Amino acid sequence: MSAATAGVWRRASARRLVAACLLAAAVTVAWAGDASAHAVLTHTAPHQNASVEVAPARVQLDFNEPVEVSFGAVRVYDERGERVDTGEVEHVPGRPSSVEVGLRPGLGRGIYTATYRVVSADGHPVSGGYAFGVGEAVTAQRATPDVVDLLARSSAGAFVEGAYGVARGVQYAALLLLVGAVVFRLAVWPRRAEARWPWRLLLGAALVGLAASAAGIALQGLLAAGLPVGHVLDASVLEGSLSTRTGEAWLLRACAWAFVAVFVALYRESRSRAEIAGLALPAALLVASLPYAGHADTQSPQAVLIPADVVHVVAAGAWLGGLVLLVVCFWRRRDGAGTADAVAATGRFSRLALPAMLALVAAGAVQAWFYLGSVGAFVESTYGWALLAKIALVCAIVALASRSRGLTARLVRDGDATARLRASMLGEVALAVLVLAPTATLVRAAPPATVAAGPVIRELELGPMQLQLDIEPGTVGPNDYHLYLFDRRTGAQIDRVRELTVRLVQREKGIGPITLDIPRKGPAHYELRNSTLGVAGTWEATITARVSRFDEYSGETEFEVRP
Repeated sequence: MSAATAGVWRRASARRLVAACLLAAAVTVAWAGDASAHAVLTHTAPHQNASVEVAPARVQLDFNEPVEVSFGAVRVYDERGERVDTGEVEHVPGRPSSVEVGLRPGLGRGIYTATYRVVSADGHPVSGGYAFGVGEAVTAQRATPDVVDLLARSSAGAFVEGAYGVARGVQYAALLLLVGAVVFRLAVWPRRAEARWPWRLLLGAALVGLAASAAGIALQGLLAAGLPVGHVLDASVLEGSLSTRTGEAWLLRACAWAFVAVFVALYRESRSRAEIAGLALPAALLVASLPYAGHADTQSPQAVLIPADVVHVVAAGAWLGGLVLLVVCFWRRRDGAGTADAVAATGRFSRLALPAMLALVAAGAVQAWFYLGSVGAFVESTYGWALLAKIALVCAIVALASRSRGLTARLVRDGDATARLRASMLGEVALAVLVLAPTATLVRAAPPATVAAGPVIRELELGPMQLQLDIEPGTVGPNDYHLYLFDRRTGAQIDRVRELTVRLVQREKGIGPITLDIPRKGPAHYELRNSTLGVAGTWEATITARVSRFDEYSGETEFEVRP
């Protein structure tokens, strides 16, 4: 193989490697759309499967964080599947985490099913439903609409979820490049550099960011309304999206990216730092939009988490976005020697990268402390595993960055260091692209500390049955136990078992075993009210369902009781 052929092959391999990294990130971002929702339903009125004597005037749902409502997101159906709500969904006055919908007057006796579709503060839809009775017990003998079937009437589908995840990932990548460009031009770029400023790259990032923001507005509306992609241009969908906090954030991003695109087009021939500094305002707005419609603004303490979120993004942009600018402007060619400009810019960037790394790690550690809630959450949640993946990738980037820093010091006296430095920096860029995948998963997944703030919810298998255990509120003191049984194969409700018990043990304090007999409340629903849990910490629960004189099935789980 000739040297020229080998060079072509190596360049093609590098392009394939970068393309593979981008594809892997995009696929993982798309799959991230299936992560758990963030808002947790903590209480309902009327209560699930409760029977009331008089028809209530409204149905109320309480969540553990503020939620957005639109498109008649809470609906109530009678036994024939006809809607009996007024369609006017509102927040309970003064309580952004509680929503309610009025019911038509004069409702008769019967079984009613309430469904909900609300949107967490970060844009993730939350849906579910339950039944309650008016003058009638909620029993399997009464024909009631299935919650899954009712929710299927308003489902956006996997394509919309995946496309929304990709839009968020692309938006984040473009933002890191913009932040990196501002910091790089102001702090790294040589005053009289012979290299050309990559206006085309920035214009491409702006157009991509603008397209992602426009898509985000439409897709957010589809998710909130539970509509398939065919309704993406409906005026009501766009209007409903813009009425939510997340939709407002997407609109702000679209305006900021439009400004960036116009600015870059107007000043593409400029070589002054003053003009590039004009990009700092839209970059700041884009960074601020992340906590505005994300975890940081909905979880305590906001005074710590919001600044940490901003520092995290700015540091990541200064380091990783700036690295892309360094490679594109000064180390584009494999066989290019390090010019004086390249050496000077690399030295400045090396001095900037270290504090940016430290700030990134520090801000990430603060976020992890409050979002995880416990060390065990690293391996017990989607959020924890995604965070571990991100930490591993960042550690690999830091290792390459350390190697690059050593090579930078040798540029002046060792010409052979040029090729190795370029390869090391390209490796950092490739790993940085892969970091977008776990980052997008972190954005979509529910922080364990957020989930822990709601009632205890566990799912486990009992032979052919699937059991869901809800313990409300999951704190020291009186708690309500709700257990639901479904057929694992068909998902149908299992009407009754002969006996259902919960056996509790708290090993740290030597408490237990405590055996609770859970009486049947309704179809697939067993309920025990006001049973006291007197100690905080980890409890072990063994649930046993006896289905006949000779057959019973058991399953085990653990849960945390909060002080």
